[in-house]
Amino acid sequence: MIASDKDYPAGIAGLVAGRLSEEFYRPAIVVKVGEKLSSGSCRSIPEFNIILALNQCSSLFSQFGGHSQAAGFILPTKNLPHLTRHLFQLATTQLEGVDLHPKLDIDAEVRLPELGGDTFLTIQQLAPFGQGNPHPTFLSHRVEVIDCYTMGSNREHLRMKLKQGDTIWDGVAFRLGNCLTEVSSLLDIVYNLEIDRWSGEEKL
Repeated sequence: MIASDKDYPAGIAGLVAGRLSEEFYRPAIVVKVGEKLSSGSCRSIPEFNIILALNQCSSLFSQFGGHSQAAGFILPTKNLPHLTRHLFQLATTQLEGVDLHPKLDIDAEVRLPELGGDTFLTIQQLAPFGQGNPHPTFLSHRVEVIDCYTMGSNREHLRMKLKQGDTIWDGVAFRLGNCLTEVSSLLDIVYNLEIDRWSGEEKL
C-alpha cells in the first residue's frame, strides 16, 4: 500500500508506514509529496524484500537505501506515478498465493518464575538486539491477570499485573487498549522482557 500527500509530515513518515504495515500486514510506503522532489519511507513484511523491489526501480530515484524490511527514497515528483505502478506490479506478482498473516517466532515456552534472578542478565548477553538479532520472545500459558486497565493519552495501551506461582509482573500490551473487555482472568501470553526503570527502581 502507498499513501502520498503534500501535507504529510516527513518526520513521521517512517512511523506511519510501520503502523500501516503492522496493522494490515502488507508492505507500506508513505510519501511526502513536494513540488519537484518527493521523499518516501517504506516498511515491509518478511515475505516482500522492499530494498530489492526499490533496486528494480533504481532509475526513478535521486537516492534510496535501506534493507529488506525498511527503506527510504527521494525521487522527482514526476516519477511517483511510475514508481507506484511498478511497485504494485512487483508486489502483486511476488505475493500472489502467499498466506499474508503475521507469524510469531517463539524462542521458548516458560513459566514466569523461571525468568527471574540471573536469567534476564544471561539473556542480555545476547545483545545488542535489532535487525537480524531480535529480542527473545517467550510464551507462558495460563497466566493470571490480577489487574488490567487502559493507559496512554488516548487509552490505546493496556497496563496489566500478571501472576504465575509466586511471581508477579507488570506488563504492557501496546496498542491493545480496545481489547480491554476481552481480557479474561487467565491468559496465554507471548512477550519480550524489558527492565522498567522508575523512581530509581528497576524491575522486570
